[in-house]
Amino acid sequence: MMFDLSHTGKAMALVGVLFLAACSGTQSTEKMYKGEEKPLVQEPKKPTLDPKRLAAIKSLGLDIQTTPAKLVGLSQFDVSQALGEPSFVRKDKGVEIWQYRNAECILDLFLYESRTGFRVDHSELRGAHLDSAGELSCFKTIVMGPTS
Repeated sequence: MMFDLSHTGKAMALVGVLFLAACSGTQSTEKMYKGEEKPLVQEPKKPTLDPKRLAAIKSLGLDIQTTPAKLVGLSQFDVSQALGEPSFVRKDKGVEIWQYRNAECILDLFLYESRTGFRVDHSELRGAHLDSAGELSCFKTIVMGPTS
């Protein structure tokens, strides 16, 4: 019986190449994960407040006293610096209604025109499940953003 050495040689070369590829693949995988474990799922990053907005919040004391009544008397500039742009604005003659919304509640601010511009005259927080604790946490979420 005669063997064709050309086919045997090709087969041996292919086995050698596959063996080397398998060995080098294992080594590179070991190097990739050696010494550190990578989490399979990365947790979403917490949203952070813009430094200018955080400074405005702190300067107005909204980081300490988180009640909507704290906004009464503020100028429209101060409110927009601390809370950002409202979700909705309604303008009538001499009055503007600014609305801030999140999943739990809606904050309405009533700004009336004065000699120095528009100022908050009244604030109202409303939502389906607002008791005093819910009101405080909901307002804090509007001011500081979500905590999770």
